Amino acid sequence: MRKFRILYFLFVVMGLAISACAPIRITSTPAVETGQSTKSFAKTTPTIVPATNVPVVGVDPAALNELQIQFIHPWTGDALDELVLMVDEFNQTNEWGIHVIMTAPGSAAMVTSKTWEGIANQQPPNVMAAPASFILAVDEREGLVVDLAPFLDAAGYGFPADAIEDFLPLFWDELMVDDERLGIPAQQSALLLAYNKTWAEELGFLAPPSTDEEFRNQMCAANASFLKDDDTTNDGLGGWLINTDPVAMLSWLTAFGVDPRTSDGYRFSGEAGEAAFGFLQALKNDSCAWVGRTDHDRAYFANRQALAVAVWLQDLPALVGDLERAGSQDEWTLIPFPGGADQVITAAGIAYAVLQNEPAEDLAAWLFIRWLSEPAQQARLLDRFGTLPLSGQAEALVDWDAQSPQLKTVLQYRDLLGLQPVDADWMVIIPVLEDAGWQLLKADIPSEQIPQLLTELDALILELAERYP
Repeated sequence: MRKFRILYFLFVVMGLAISACAPIRITSTPAVETGQSTKSFAKTTPTIVPATNVPVVGVDPAALNELQIQFIHPWTGDALDELVLMVDEFNQTNEWGIHVIMTAPGSAAMVTSKTWEGIANQQPPNVMAAPASFILAVDEREGLVVDLAPFLDAAGYGFPADAIEDFLPLFWDELMVDDERLGIPAQQSALLLAYNKTWAEELGFLAPPSTDEEFRNQMCAANASFLKDDDTTNDGLGGWLINTDPVAMLSWLTAFGVDPRTSDGYRFSGEAGEAAFGFLQALKNDSCAWVGRTDHDRAYFANRQALAVAVWLQDLPALVGDLERAGSQDEWTLIPFPGGADQVITAAGIAYAVLQNEPAEDLAAWLFIRWLSEPAQQARLLDRFGTLPLSGQAEALVDWDAQSPQLKTVLQYRDLLGLQPVDADWMVIIPVLEDAGWQLLKADIPSEQIPQLLTELDALILELAERYP
């Protein structure tokens, strides 16, 4: 069997990067369509205590006056528009005279590139909003990520205990490493399955699938409905629209019981991994899952060509727009990835981190992050992101009735949430896992080669991890 398509590409990319300068197990209890989260949030609004002019970490407060700091983030669209207003507000109203200069290169990948470039030129940004794996990679390779724990407890500049307790622990604890706090949650999205309830009910299914067997039955029934008409060109349509996004592949694997993180790396091979990949390949071989000719998954869903498609929360407005343009009157919802072991929703987030510069700049960077992390500021961004609330008070401040009903449904699944792996190696694992999905579902490998595919996946991950960051 041929090697992974991206192997040499990754070697080249990592070579350029070098010359230029733990996952959490996703376990769950069965999902329900109604009911409230088991998470109990604090009912009192946390108060961010204004700083008094008390020196902290050896910095004279006067050194903050007219100090400029650089802030880089990946957001675009409505979120960027809101951030422009927020940064201007902070610049105009903060009591220290700090001035934030914002850079928005347009994507997380560009944030990564620009940050490495800045580090190489000894001009790293003061504040970055980036994936946890990248923050950890910068810390592992350069040692530049500032431990924020001392700032959290600093007299006059700290973060109130009730504000910390108000964060969802899953998100708050993501960047705690050996008692060091390397980041503060900024945004958490999740990948789910958009599912057409109206169409499923017409096919005879009154509830969304919660197991792999139920999922298979419903996807196969959708395909069978196309075989009954006179149009032979649609005979392969109807079921799950195949998506090899690495988080989709991780969700399927975890739903079948794969716990990939080991004491010395990652392992996807074994009975659970073979069961997951075998299930997905059988879906395709039996025409219960199919590969689209374009990357526009939402259009296939809107036009009733796929009963289920994978979708990120931030893409819900675009999906709603596609459904409206298609004239769809169908009722649809979002569901977890169902498997033989669990139902799974995988979250993937962005966090704020401070990169070490002068002590006064580090303090100024922290004060800006602290302001962004107030419930009111969280809510402003959450309203534009359309993603998961980070804290109870931010959730309470958002008008959820103005959001899509499907997003509100996701809040009922909060106890199913798990994080994608949180370590520096995840950045190189993502494309390898996606390529394994490509070989499985788009390259038509024989089913008997699935164990070998998983073994090669493990071996390549180990080899690349030893070279990175």
